[in-house]
Amino acid sequence: MRKPVVCVLSEIPKVADVIRQSCSTVVSKVTSVAPYNITEKDVKLLDEAEVIVSEPHFAPHWLYGRPNLKLVHGTWAGIDSIMKLISAGGETPSFKYCKFGGVFGQPMAEYVVGQIVAHERNFRLAYHEQQSATWSSELRDFMFNESRPLNSLSIGILGFGEIAKKVAEACKAFGMKIWTLVTTVPSDENKCLYVDEYRPAEGIDELLSNCHYVCNILPSTQLTRGLLDNEKLKACSPKRSVFINVGRGDICTEDSILQALR
Repeated sequence: MRKPVVCVLSEIPKVADVIRQSCSTVVSKVTSVAPYNITEKDVKLLDEAEVIVSEPHFAPHWLYGRPNLKLVHGTWAGIDSIMKLISAGGETPSFKYCKFGGVFGQPMAEYVVGQIVAHERNFRLAYHEQQSATWSSELRDFMFNESRPLNSLSIGILGFGEIAKKVAEACKAFGMKIWTLVTTVPSDENKCLYVDEYRPAEGIDELLSNCHYVCNILPSTQLTRGLLDNEKLKACSPKRSVFINVGRGDICTEDSILQALR
């Protein structure tokens, strides 16, 4: 089997070194290009490459015009920024594109749980008081009267891919009730052990009204852009839901959030 030439165009340190060490038996050569200072020599390396490893925002350097390119391996989980460029260009590239997956679930889950704990324990106020060496009645009242144990709370997860499953697993470890919004509700034998309630798209209002936290992990598509508009967000009122967004930002607008808060 012929071994391909790989070129790394990335701001992530040591990617080329890792590929050289781990893929030495399946690639013929690994080159590296500094993304912010493309020289004529770098252009020749990109033209030579059959595989390019790169972030999506460097796509103008490889989306079109690379004669030997067969595969681009993205370093991000999402592909929506690439799709926007293709739509704007009006031409489908000849190479295949694959996203980076399998590694983001754990750090994303830790981030979500961290945000929940920080909110429920008012870490912002606690940090401020620690810096000033005070122990105010405001913090005492919060800790004794408002702080809630996680096992008394529910979280609604919008989307249920690889990252969402890790978030559900982490939250369930603290005893939270897990709701999730899915395209199709699975059969009983295929349901996830960490999920208590599944809802299809038409059940989003019920999910929002029953959850103390709402975590968006949806990609940016025609179906998800603007999904949480002002009217939908009003469904969060019963639980005064806290919104955590680790998906794409265009699921809602700042204006829709402000209108719902009013």
